[in-house]
Amino acid sequence: MNESAAAPDISVIIVSWRVRHLLKQALLSIVNSVEQARRAGHALNVETIVVDNNSNDGTAEMVSTLFPAVQFIVNKVNRGFAAANNQGLAAARGRYILFLNPDAELIGGALWQMYEFMQEQPLVGLVGPKLENPNGSLQRSCRRFPTFWSAFMILLKLHNFFPNSLPIRRYYMWSFKYQTMRRVDQVMGACMMINRKVLDEVGYFDEKFFIFFEEVDLCKKINEAGYIIFFYPEAVVRHHRSSAFQQRRILWRQWHFARSSRRYFWKHHGVLPASLLAIVSFISLGPALILTFINSLGVRLAKNENL
Repeated sequence: MNESAAAPDISVIIVSWRVRHLLKQALLSIVNSVEQARRAGHALNVETIVVDNNSNDGTAEMVSTLFPAVQFIVNKVNRGFAAANNQGLAAARGRYILFLNPDAELIGGALWQMYEFMQEQPLVGLVGPKLENPNGSLQRSCRRFPTFWSAFMILLKLHNFFPNSLPIRRYYMWSFKYQTMRRVDQVMGACMMINRKVLDEVGYFDEKFFIFFEEVDLCKKINEAGYIIFFYPEAVVRHHRSSAFQQRRILWRQWHFARSSRRYFWKHHGVLPASLLAIVSFISLGPALILTFINSLGVRLAKNENL
């Protein structure tokens, strides 16, 4: 992490919420990735910006003590993923922006590899690395843009029962070979590197997405502006998936997912599919409500057994 007055090559932006220990690993991975690039003869000027959405878990003390060079922005309330990333963008000075989840770690020279690839490919507006689970297995991170029928099935959890149906098979790209670099519609928002000029042209994250679909919307805007979104498996990132989300109740997650899906279809497909999905969304809250109740009851029973 370089404090030079020169404009950084890369600004790494991390939005954090109650994942202090994982954030520490993410920040260490940035330090290690920059050091590894330096040892290989690639001097990188990198700034890191952490935007904390009111964690209240000791995150601020950890960052200030262990990573004093990190620019730390504290929100008094949880502003959501899109708005907090935009705060980071407002403070960022880098020519390239790396959006990194706090539960993601750069492996080896991933930072330099993505940066070099972006420099060599001026038509590429966004690049995503290969994501791995903590055990080293592949994490499927590429998708096509959602259609009405894929959104319909996912909202009603039908994709769990019909994973090989055409809308789901196409959306999740089940046949995609993750060993090969290629153009894709979208990549998972856990780690994305974007040319700052592209962001200035197409606009930042839509802050009406509190969580979910904000990266899909951004990829859609980049794609419509004529830039390429690329999957680049040479760069590898370890992703402890949904660590922060697991702290939220099922009903909360389902409500925000449904709300964001309606917002996305309203923006990009018009009022009719968005209205139909609104009806589906309310139906989908029923099973989520039941599961929330069952989970709550299970916690209460467990507490009673411990008495």
